Amino acid sequence: MKEEQENPIDINALLETALRREPDTSLPYGFARTVARKAFAQRARFIGYIKSLGIGVCLGVVMLMVLYLFTPTFGKQIMGLLFHWKYTVIFIVSVVTIIQYFDYKLKIVHRWDE
Repeated sequence: MKEEQENPIDINALLETALRREPDTSLPYGFARTVARKAFAQRARFIGYIKSLGIGVCLGVVMLMVLYLFTPTFGKQIMGLLFHWKYTVIFIVSVVTIIQYFDYKLKIVHRWDE
């Protein structure tokens, strides 16, 4: 418990001394702006993936509802097919979402992003 209380003081002191000292090498002009822009662009891209996934699911549900209302026999066949393959569809959507999540969290640098 005492170590937890001492750690923030040490970190604050370390941060204070590091900020008072001049850097050994200077960063290029606009470095902070470039880093912030890349971080926000990556977050916006991830949020865009999640939104497009949600919109796709909503459109699919609406299309099935319309199909079921106008042609009930064909709609029943489609619903039966979806219920038969429901675990496969859920698995594919889950895997794509998980891959996108970990790609965002781990920040895998691709050659074209450098």
